[in-house]
Amino acid sequence: MNASATIPGVNVSVELRRRVAQQRATQRDSEASNTAPHDSHVRLFQQERNESAEDPQVKLRRSASFLPSSKEIGMLLWGCVLLFLLIVLVAQCGFKLYFSPTDMDKVESGYMKHLHQHWSLMGDQFIASVSKDPSFSRYKNTRIYFRAIKRSIPVPGVTPVQYVSKISLPEVNSNNEWLGDGIWDGSGDGSSTNLERGSSRLTRHVDSIRCVGEDGPVQFHVVAFLTSGVRFTSSYILNGEPESHVVKKHIKCMQAVLPLMCEGDKWEIVCPPEAAFGKNGERDVPPGGTTIWRISVEDVGSSKPRSRAEAEALLSSAVLTANGSPAMTRKHMFEKARKYLASSTSVSM
Repeated sequence: MNASATIPGVNVSVELRRRVAQQRATQRDSEASNTAPHDSHVRLFQQERNESAEDPQVKLRRSASFLPSSKEIGMLLWGCVLLFLLIVLVAQCGFKLYFSPTDMDKVESGYMKHLHQHWSLMGDQFIASVSKDPSFSRYKNTRIYFRAIKRSIPVPGVTPVQYVSKISLPEVNSNNEWLGDGIWDGSGDGSSTNLERGSSRLTRHVDSIRCVGEDGPVQFHVVAFLTSGVRFTSSYILNGEPESHVVKKHIKCMQAVLPLMCEGDKWEIVCPPEAAFGKNGERDVPPGGTTIWRISVEDVGSSKPRSRAEAEALLSSAVLTANGSPAMTRKHMFEKARKYLASSTSVSM
């Protein structure tokens, strides 16, 4: 018999079993594919439920694990600091390369020169205006000028308090009358010499007036201005008390004019820079600045004060007059102030 020959009954049975096996395999694959999504959803739901039931501290630690650590923050801050220092260093190096020390000196020198020119010009114009004002007197052959000015004094025996304006020389009464050439009986009717010292009023012989000595300290109130009108010092504002100065230690302008003054005097003094703070200035006084001082002498102390006659002799020698004109006296200062002070516009402060 041939080995390749087939038996019909047997072949049919084998073929039938093979087909049944294929159908079952196909059915299992279909069931597996249908149940896979369901299983994944079940697993996801189970994971979410487990996460919701997780300990809050564990969740916090897990979320914190995504934040930078303190070490990382520190490194970041140090990096920012180093970057800032690098920028500053580069800027400084660039500035030094562009501006050498010599250039900086030139810039500063140029600025100071500009200030000096500006304030010198302003001062020159101011002094030129003052020199044409007849209420001022010139100190020798300098650019220092001075004059007596007015002050307000209370009217005695009047309520409420009223004030009158008088020329601030102790030989002048509250009616702006000159009373300094004789001995007065003190009757109070305009024939006495009333001296204002602070708020008190004294009646005495004019020869008893005390004037600034050469060496002794002098106490005075002061208000000082720049030519722009800006005030740079005031004893009334600082502590309300008069300042005490030794004449020889003050600026040259004050060394010249203060010895001409007496207790009760209130003068306005114009000081050019060469007799004050010079081309460099000082504190609030700019380079080359002309200054205006209002000095009210309160007390000359007890160290060798000058008499009125001695101060007047100094005044006569300090003020140059035209040929044939009488020497300057305190009475002449009063007459100039009474005649011209009201219309004076040279010092508008």
